[in-house]
This record gives sequence, structure tokens and C-alpha cells, in this order.
Amino acid sequence: MEYNDDNTVYEGQVVSENKASRFPKPKVTYFFIWTNIIIWILMTLSGGSTNTEVLIKFGAKVNQLISTGEYWRLITPIFLHVGIMHLVFNCYALYNIGPIVELLFGSGKFVFIYMIAGIGGSLLSFAFTENMSAGASGAIFGLMGALIYFGINKKEVFRRIFGINLYLIIGINLFIGFTTSGIDNFGHIGGLLAGFFAAAAVGLKDEKGINLKKVVFILVTFIILWGTFMFGLNQNSYHIALEQAVENYEAGDLEQAEKYAKSILKDDPQNLRAKYVLGVTYYAQGNPKTAKTELLEIIQIDQQYAPAYYTLGWIYIDEGDVQKAKQSFENALKYNPELSEARQILERLE
Repeated sequence: MEYNDDNTVYEGQVVSENKASRFPKPKVTYFFIWTNIIIWILMTLSGGSTNTEVLIKFGAKVNQLISTGEYWRLITPIFLHVGIMHLVFNCYALYNIGPIVELLFGSGKFVFIYMIAGIGGSLLSFAFTENMSAGASGAIFGLMGALIYFGINKKEVFRRIFGINLYLIIGINLFIGFTTSGIDNFGHIGGLLAGFFAAAAVGLKDEKGINLKKVVFILVTFIILWGTFMFGLNQNSYHIALEQAVENYEAGDLEQAEKYAKSILKDDPQNLRAKYVLGVTYYAQGNPKTAKTELLEIIQIDQQYAPAYYTLGWIYIDEGDVQKAKQSFENALKYNPELSEARQILERLE
């Protein structure tokens, strides 16, 4: 059955239960739900969906890795979930919202909206937050953005079916995101906006063919996504510089390592990784006094930064201060028990 501009047809297709068999099953919605479940099971079997290493392995959004070329991490987080409750909540939301959107827009357009919304959520998160993230929430918010587009085009039907409920759901969820730690609200907002623009770009199921409005929204959608991506790369450019600093240090090009580390610290004086690279570079250059200054500053900022204690231990050994060396290696082990090198040195110093 084709959609038309008769509002009663739209309303009947969304809310009629006794005629549900007349409409195709939301196969794409179910496909995405099962994809989320299967990937969660694979993550659980690989060590747990809350395990940081597993999340990174399966493609969580990690700004540093995206900045250095792993752009696919803007897509893979859409299908990852952190813990069983995260999976259940998102699958339940998708089960409730997905069929409506798939019915109104059609399966092909639904895929486009869902994926663009998910990518839009990842992009805004990449641009504005350093935290690692994963989840289908951005894509699901995008489906709500698509329903807002439907409401603009079919005001009376939208009012009778949804009233203000959709806006309340969006508002409540955004409020929870702003007031609760551990929730990537930038991903939600990015998904909501991208979903609306994607819906406008393809139109409802009965909006067939290409017209000026669609062309404009397609261009606007991709310009916004590209602009957000470039802004995110600029915001996270220090990751590239940091990787260059580490690579140069490991290759023995200490002058370049120092240059890249200092370029990061010029804009972010408290970047601990850059300060550490600079510290070990100074030490390798035969300047332990300056290296010690950098490392002690790191500990003042973060008393649990184990690598700084480890390198300080070597500096104290060079200075002949065995007691301080022992204390430094003990602290390194305290804050990173897996630092076996520190344990071996301590055993030799006993």
C-alpha cells in the first residue's frame, strides 16, 4: 500500500492494530536489533562488553585512534553497547520507535536515516568530548529527529498520534544526559540533528523522486557532517602530534620528538602524555635535571601517573639516591601493578 497525502491514511498506518497485517514487517529494524545483540554476545565472549580493551578492539569511538586514521570508528560504535542494560534499553527503544519510522519512510530511507544519524552522533562526540563512547543512542535519537520532520509535514496527524509526548521524551532524555555522568549527550544531540536533516534529505515514503528541497538538504547534511569531521580533527590534532612525538622518540630522532611534544604543550600545558614524552626525551638527550622537572610536574598534576615514577626511579639511580629510586619504583608498581620492569629493578635494589 502506498502512502499519499491523505492524513487519515498516515494515521491509520501508524496506530491501527487490527489492520497491522496489511503492512510490511519492519525487517530493517529487527535486523539492527539482532545485529546489536549478536555483537554484544561476541564482545561478552571476548572478555566482556564493559572491558575497555574489548570495546577498543570492536571499534568504540576513541578520538586518538580516529585522529590517526581509523575513521571507521565513526560507524562501528553504533552497534556496540557497554553492558547488558545499555543493550536492553537501546534495543527496547529501537523496537518501539524503529517500526514507526520504517513504516513512514520505507526500509531504504530508514537505513539511510539510521546510519547518518549514528555517524552524526559519533562526529559531534568526536568534536566535543574526549571520552570513549559506544552505543546506538545517537542513531535512535536520529529516528526521533525523523519523526520531528514527519510532524512538520503532517502536523495534524502528528498532533493526534504523538501530541507533545515525543518532545517530552527527547527533552527528558537530554536532561538526563546533561545531569548524569557517563552519558555522551553530544552523541545524542548529533544524532537528533543528523536524523532530522537525513529525513528531510530523503523525504517520507510517498515523497518520491528528486526535487530542489531534497537536493538542498542532501548538500546541507553532508556539508554539516564534513564540517563537523574537520572541526573534530582540528580539535584533536594534538593526537597526531603526540603520535609523531612518540614515533620520533622511538626512532631516536629526539630533536623532532621534543619539537612535537612542545607544540602540544604550547596549547595544552597540562597534557600529561606530551609532558611525559618531553621528559623521557630530555632524559635520553642526557639532560636528567630538566627531565626530572617535567616528571615531577606530571606527578603534581596526577599523583597516580605510574610512568613518571618509573622514569624518575632511573634518574634517582643515576644520581646515586637509592632510597628515592626505591620509593619511585614502588609508586610506579602501586599505581600500575603490571609494570613488571619496576618490580625487577626493585628486586635488584634490595
